Amino acid sequence: MLGLAVADAPKHKDRPFIIPITEAQTVTLFIAMGTQWRSAPAGVMGLDYNALEAVAKMLEIEITPEIFMGIRIMEAEVLTWIKEQR
Repeated sequence: MLGLAVADAPKHKDRPFIIPITEAQTVTLFIAMGTQWRSAPAGVMGLDYNALEAVAKMLEIEITPEIFMGIRIMEAEVLTWIKEQR
């Protein structure tokens, strides 16, 4: 995803990565959007929100305000991480 290798991902030493059940749909949708990032010559710009509804529909996930904000928070974190890698 985004030209990054899995080995580049931050490591969680000595603890498992746990996703609260209340966030499962948000995380599932975010992961499914993995090929829906917009990029430009300057780099990755963010998720293609035109695809969000179609992906959610395929997964039978209703996009609530909470899920939408969760997607935006994760997107912002990824963009921050990408900028830090430069």
